[in-house]
Amino acid sequence: YIKQKMYVKSMVIDGFKSYGHRTEINDFDPLFNAITGLNGSGKSNILDAICFLLGITNLSQVRATNLQELVYKNGQAGVTKATVTITFDNTDKKQSPIGYEHYQEVTITRQVVIGGKNKYMINGTTVQNSRVQDFFRSVQLNVNNPHFLIMQGRITKVLNMKPPEILAMIEEAAGTRMYESKKQQAQKTIEKKDAKLKEINDLLIEEITPTLNKLKDERGKYLEFQRVQREIEHLSKLYLAYKFVTAQETGGRLHELEAELKAKEKVEDVKALDLKEKEKNKIQNIFDTMREQDKIDQEALAAAEKRLQDVSSGMYTSEDGECGTLQEQLINAKANITSAKTETKQAEMKFQHSKEMLKQKQQEMKQTESQYNKDKSFLERMEKEVKNLETQLSKMDYNADEVEGLQNRQRELKRDIFNLREKTDGLESRYPQLCFSYSDPERNFNRRSVKGVLCKLFKMKDPQAAIALEVSAGGKLYNVVLDTEETGKKLLKNGRLQSRVTFIPLNKIVGRPIDRSVVQLAERLVGPDNVKTALSLISYDKEVHNAMQWVFGSVFICKDMDSAKQVAFHPSIMKRTVTLDGDVMDPAGTLSGGARRKGGSILSQLDSMSEIGEQLQTGTEELEALERRLQHFQKNANQYSNVKQQYDLRHHELQLCQQRLQQTTHYQLKEEVENLQKVMKECEETVKRCKDQEKAGEAKVKDLENKIKNAKSLKEVELKKAKDILEKCKKKAEETRSKWNLKNQEEESLKMEIDELNNSIEATKGQITALQETLEKYKDQMTDIQQEVADAKKLVAEAHAAVKSQKEMLSTQNKEINSKAAQKEKIIKESGEFQLEIKQLDHKLSKLKSETKEAETRVAALLTEHEWIAEDRKFFGKPNTGYDFEANDPVEAGRKISKLEENKAKLSKSVNMRAMNMLGKAEEQYNDLMRKKQIVENDKAKIETVIRELDEKKKEALKQAWESVNKDFGSIFSMLLPGTQAKLKPPDGMSVLDGLEVKIAFGDVWKESLTELSGGQRSLVALSLILALLLFKPAPIYILDEVDAALDLSHTQNIGHMLRTHFKHSQFIIVSLKDGMFNNANVLFKTKFVDGMSTVTRHTQHTSSSRR
Repeated sequence: YIKQKMYVKSMVIDGFKSYGHRTEINDFDPLFNAITGLNGSGKSNILDAICFLLGITNLSQVRATNLQELVYKNGQAGVTKATVTITFDNTDKKQSPIGYEHYQEVTITRQVVIGGKNKYMINGTTVQNSRVQDFFRSVQLNVNNPHFLIMQGRITKVLNMKPPEILAMIEEAAGTRMYESKKQQAQKTIEKKDAKLKEINDLLIEEITPTLNKLKDERGKYLEFQRVQREIEHLSKLYLAYKFVTAQETGGRLHELEAELKAKEKVEDVKALDLKEKEKNKIQNIFDTMREQDKIDQEALAAAEKRLQDVSSGMYTSEDGECGTLQEQLINAKANITSAKTETKQAEMKFQHSKEMLKQKQQEMKQTESQYNKDKSFLERMEKEVKNLETQLSKMDYNADEVEGLQNRQRELKRDIFNLREKTDGLESRYPQLCFSYSDPERNFNRRSVKGVLCKLFKMKDPQAAIALEVSAGGKLYNVVLDTEETGKKLLKNGRLQSRVTFIPLNKIVGRPIDRSVVQLAERLVGPDNVKTALSLISYDKEVHNAMQWVFGSVFICKDMDSAKQVAFHPSIMKRTVTLDGDVMDPAGTLSGGARRKGGSILSQLDSMSEIGEQLQTGTEELEALERRLQHFQKNANQYSNVKQQYDLRHHELQLCQQRLQQTTHYQLKEEVENLQKVMKECEETVKRCKDQEKAGEAKVKDLENKIKNAKSLKEVELKKAKDILEKCKKKAEETRSKWNLKNQEEESLKMEIDELNNSIEATKGQITALQETLEKYKDQMTDIQQEVADAKKLVAEAHAAVKSQKEMLSTQNKEINSKAAQKEKIIKESGEFQLEIKQLDHKLSKLKSETKEAETRVAALLTEHEWIAEDRKFFGKPNTGYDFEANDPVEAGRKISKLEENKAKLSKSVNMRAMNMLGKAEEQYNDLMRKKQIVENDKAKIETVIRELDEKKKEALKQAWESVNKDFGSIFSMLLPGTQAKLKPPDGMSVLDGLEVKIAFGDVWKESLTELSGGQRSLVALSLILALLLFKPAPIYILDEVDAALDLSHTQNIGHMLRTHFKHSQFIIVSLKDGMFNNANVLFKTKFVDGMSTVTRHTQHTSSSRR
């Protein structure tokens, strides 16, 4: 029992070379197959087809120069592609190709199309060419370096091989050939590593190490200088804060008094105005109701007057609404009676004629009734069937129109999503600094601790400020915000960052926002619309507040250059200021500006990118919901389609049946009968209606004739009724109008009072505005302020006098006006009290003036000289801060400052201010190079170790392969040609690793060269060597094309017998023209050339002794 490796079970050739039609070659023998036929019948083309499928690249071995020549007649006979499919048996799982162990069979197809298209399929799945090559190499079927493929002329090539080429065959059989190419690649890699090591060592010795030593010395001096500088800065801030607080406390009371003055002047007039407005709205509602009632009464009065006029002129209105004299109404009534009689006569004649026609048509209907009933019953069955199908369709959860709409919407959404993603990808490719990618530095890493790139964490409130905000942030715009510095350390160490990154840890960073009083000062200086803090122009989550405050907290954004200049260089502000165009004003003295980069602001781009992201998310969610809906419909689609098809067919048949039925004589007669019956019914209704009109008309004529006889008394009665109604309407209209006039006066009075209060409030507001401007502009000139206050008081007095005069004019009109006047007097009295309080406040202002002026001068000087005061002033004097005056003595701090200043002056002469940065960069560069050097050295050592180990294994494997092949070579050759010897030996002066040559002996005499042998003997030598290689490491399949061409019959018979009896671990497919060879095959395939194409027939000769 010999277990067979993978072998060919069957193959299909279609359009390949001489096989123009699909040709199936089934039931290959697992061991020995032979192909024979006349020259040109296509026997070698079967082997060419196998080589084509195995992926041969040297087309000369299949007798072609390009792939197009493999197509039947080069594609000129209507066949445009060549296809070869081979099914391999794969039941031996130990010998299976990698990745295909679970398949019992593996079917591989290769197809080439005219024009160059070439594709592979494995088990029906399209794969890459390299995948197929790996498949065959894993089972020792490398068609581009074959020892299993002996084509025509290969015997001669084996005999002419040089020692290295024969050695290559041994290496291929031993499996060490592939190692050589890998070894060469590794040696090239080692050379590159050596060059890199030399470059790193030179850089370390010549540049980095000397620089590092020098910077370490300078770092010590710089750290001592920084310590002294920090202590001076801390003590100076403490001392200056103490002086600032002392000066500020002096002027604080002034602002409190000003606010109190403004509040007192507004309150009472505003309260009075609100009360009057409410009272006005209430009266307005009553007034609107009365005006509507007055309109209704006037209309009723006009109608009563018209009726009286009609009655006086002899006109009367009948019950049916007709207006005219009694004689006119009588004539119209008689005319209506005559018209009704005529219409009655016509209807009776029409009725009689229709009745006669009806009898005639009914007689004709009886003759066609039976056939009509049959057609009608058939129609009813079809209607029932169509209705059932409609019911089935309505019950199915499927709507074709909705599905079509959903599919159209799906295509639109996919197109929109694709376009949006292209825009997003385009923006990210233009600005790579917006992308921050990293790997998790540890297992279970919390990615929420990385907040993201700073520019993506806020939104602009005003798009016009995009350039200004970008300039304000500068390079910090692309910093990455983290929760803690520990997260940053982990990312720097193990995050595999692809570029240099600056982190902002939220737990360490502290921003210093601009003090509110400084902001108010800037707004007063240039106007609140011309200056904003950068922080107020953005919105963001609370968790990143520290980062935003640190980046934007200390910057002003101004509308133009003039405003920015005033704010930045004001002695009490002194803050960095940026215009909307990106120009920078720095109190330190630097100005930045000029043309901005092309492409616009990146923040504007990010804003649009954010909108695109929202659209993309919305579109994706809609697409997912839509696809779920379509999947739901798809479940019932097939059933719906079948039922809908039946419904359309039946419905069409029903329409045809209805059309046929409607065209029958019976149906037409039936319609005529129905129309006649309808006409008769209408005639009966007309007769009845006309007779009713006659009766009503006669009664009306009789009534009118009576009224004409008693016309005088009737007119008197109607006149009396009309006058009574007119009197009532006049009385009601007058009452309504008087009430309306009364309320109208009240409304006018209230409007005048409200206008008076509004004028008073506007005047007061104007006075307050004037006072505010005066106090703001002329604080340093109190005499002018007092004059403005006196003018304001004079204006108030004049306004009050005018109010009093108006109230005296209106006091006589009604009680309500007098009451309101009294309230106004009360308001005037309260206003006088407020004026008294204003005088008291003015006196206090003049008293505090001198103290305030001196304190403000000191505060302004400190703010101008030290801009940090504006930011830190809220901490001055607070316990547990750096400005705690009780814990730290400010006076003692002043004495220490002078000593530290002397020490600082000495150190500043020799210190290198950039030593820390330079040392950090140098140490980072040194550590980076040492790390790279260690990696390169380790890689080089590993590669060299592996090469040495593999060299030893190669020598050992090659030696074993040579000994085994050499032994089998001599044995097989002696068996085929008794009395001879054969061996493989190294050439003189060389080792086995340098090459091998073939030596042949007849008896004990060794031949100097193979040229001393006959052609048949040399062919036996080549075959013996190939068979020896087969025994050492057998391939699953061996292909031999007319290898017995140079052998006589006896040798051919011996080789065929040997292959059938001794080589049972591989499948042989042999092309031969000699009986001695193919008669030993278990299966023989014979080829013929019929009608310009090759055909194949199968013949079983022996039963295979191998069982699978």
